[in-house]
Amino acid sequence: FHGAEGRFTYTGRFNGADIYVDYAHHPSAVEVTVEAIKNKPAKRFWICFQPMTYSRTLGFFNAFVESLYKIRPVLISEVFDNREKNATISSKDLCDRINELGGDARYFATNEALEVYLRRVIEPGDVVLIMGGGTNILDVGDRLTGRSDHMKPVP
Repeated sequence: FHGAEGRFTYTGRFNGADIYVDYAHHPSAVEVTVEAIKNKPAKRFWICFQPMTYSRTLGFFNAFVESLYKIRPVLISEVFDNREKNATISSKDLCDRINELGGDARYFATNEALEVYLRRVIEPGDVVLIMGGGTNILDVGDRLTGRSDHMKPVP
């Protein structure tokens, strides 16, 4: 869909791949956004997610596992939380559970590590979707494409 900025936003291209970002930070929004991106023609899909807040990640843990389990691979960076200081859960816990169930979740302790990985694996024809509620995960898409205006229309 061609919604508001931050929802399914095309940020540009990196190494011949289309890069999209989305503010999805709830399990149902993640599922809908992933379904939408899968309608794009692609050689491969790289789906990235950063949970927002420890309490949300803990409260929706099973729902996140269910929505992310179907994605192969799913690249998950550490929880973004600038409000809660007591880390009661980690994105690694999500990855571990997804992998226990037979999924393919890959954990990244930082968004910088995720970006380094993406720069290494992205090939022409790929589609990359970066989701999360914090601007620091969405900035990965901007850095990949050199985008700074946040206003490019979805093609």
